[in-house]
Amino acid sequence: MFYGGRLLSNLSGEDRQEVSEEATDEFVHLPSINRHMAIVIDSDRRTQVAGINSTKQRIKSEFEAAEAIVWITAGREIENYVDRDTFLKAATTIHPTAAPPAGSTDEAFSDRFEGFPDNRRKSAIAQALTAEPGDPWLLDHAERVQELVAFIEAANHEVGRDIAD
Repeated sequence: MFYGGRLLSNLSGEDRQEVSEEATDEFVHLPSINRHMAIVIDSDRRTQVAGINSTKQRIKSEFEAAEAIVWITAGREIENYVDRDTFLKAATTIHPTAAPPAGSTDEAFSDRFEGFPDNRRKSAIAQALTAEPGDPWLLDHAERVQELVAFIEAANHEVGRDIAD
């Protein structure tokens, strides 16, 4: 399931059967979609020492309790895993007059979309990035992708074992 923005506050990693009736009505309980859950969340942190908000803390706790993967980006947003030059080349393909955000002192915590004329064109920029990907292993990207791949392989093995039984 893909989500974006404010929808995160409506999600839960808790099993619907294990929570109160009020909480059942309040959230979309993701274990009812798939018990092998993984979630990737933009940290939205502006600095390395900043914390994450209460919704992200709740999701992190619930998913960890369910033995799911919780990937909260090491930088501000998922776009920070793309090196700056590659990102700006793709962005200016979509928005020829775009310029990098002014005053960014820490690349991992800058908003790559600040000042772009149409913030809704992120998917077009993502498609342009696939044409010439840059360094694919910035920040903790390699470690997190390896963790996610191992999790998916284990889930597929478990599901395959269940189907065979």
